[in-house]
Amino acid sequence: MPWLDEPLEHLDPVRRAGVAATLVRAAQTKSVEQILITTYEGELAQRLAASTPDTVKLTYVRSADGDLV
Repeated sequence: MPWLDEPLEHLDPVRRAGVAATLVRAAQTKSVEQILITTYEGELAQRLAASTPDTVKLTYVRSADGDLV
């Protein structure tokens, strides 16, 4: 399983959306079975999850004191 740590960091909005869409397509076409991505791009991740709920699943991680990390 590939794990990508903040692959959208430092990209302009157009490229950020393009890379995110490419990752979704890779999962949809079964190019890879599963991709784990860590990101602070919450809004983009939520839009992708809403538009492809059968493919994109979000999990939020909180620190011990309850803050989102």
